[in-house]
Amino acid sequence: MAKSQWIEETTSADFVEKVLERSAEVPVLVDFWAPWCGPCRSLAPLLEAAVDARGGAVRLCKLNTDENQELAQRFGIRGVPAVKAFVDGEVRDEFVGLLDRLRIEAFLDRLIPSPAKQTLRAAEEALASGDHATALTSVGPLFGDREHGDRARLLAARAKAAAKDLVGAREVLAEIAEDGDQGDAASALSQRLELLEAAARERAQGRDEAALHAAIEDDPKDHEARWGLAAQQYARGAFSEALESLLELLARARGFRDDGPRRAMLAIFDELGPNHDLVGEARRRMQIYL
Repeated sequence: MAKSQWIEETTSADFVEKVLERSAEVPVLVDFWAPWCGPCRSLAPLLEAAVDARGGAVRLCKLNTDENQELAQRFGIRGVPAVKAFVDGEVRDEFVGLLDRLRIEAFLDRLIPSPAKQTLRAAEEALASGDHATALTSVGPLFGDREHGDRARLLAARAKAAAKDLVGAREVLAEIAEDGDQGDAASALSQRLELLEAAARERAQGRDEAALHAAIEDDPKDHEARWGLAAQQYARGAFSEALESLLELLARARGFRDDGPRRAMLAIFDELGPNHDLVGEARRRMQIYL
């Protein structure tokens, strides 16, 4: 069959880009084949038709093992045809030999995310792009899903928090099971909400960051002022400044607000992710104070 936009050749030169990197966005099948292989020629049209029918939910890269022997050895190819499915840069599933169309379809069904997972991923992307309304409305129908309901609620709470609906975010968070697989993430978000709520209270009382700095200068032991300052810094996205303020508060009053400075820092680490430039150094310094 004619190649579609979802099917292409790959070689050692572009395997990382076309397979490993792209598989972070969509599952990628690699068809390891050879020109002399009869079963390879029989499998190819069946596999290509199945992939093409999925309309971009999965991609297919064809790799000639005779011309790319190093890659064939790297992935342990001992016979062809061999098909490996890559997700997030790793082999998620595979089969060897000629399969009929029904078995190929079953293989793809295991690989491609369920509609619920696709909805959650789309909501994550909407949230990352600042489209809070789309993220919120898309996950609502999943609240009753036994497997994905808490994940949907967590995304909804994040969307509400990003839209400054702190009360709404609290209400959704309260519905997430503390001992479930989203419990830790919900706890971290709850701590970040505490910072946002503290920032809102300080602003309502007419104390901006300048006023809080002045209060701390007048009394370095004014821990509430330092907490409020960290909260306002966090609320405007000044994570480095907020972490500095929390570190200073941790050094001066570790037990303030029931271990609040440490819990707030851990929550910010959770938001930034383990590979963020700020996290490693701030975590090291936090451990020194602890």
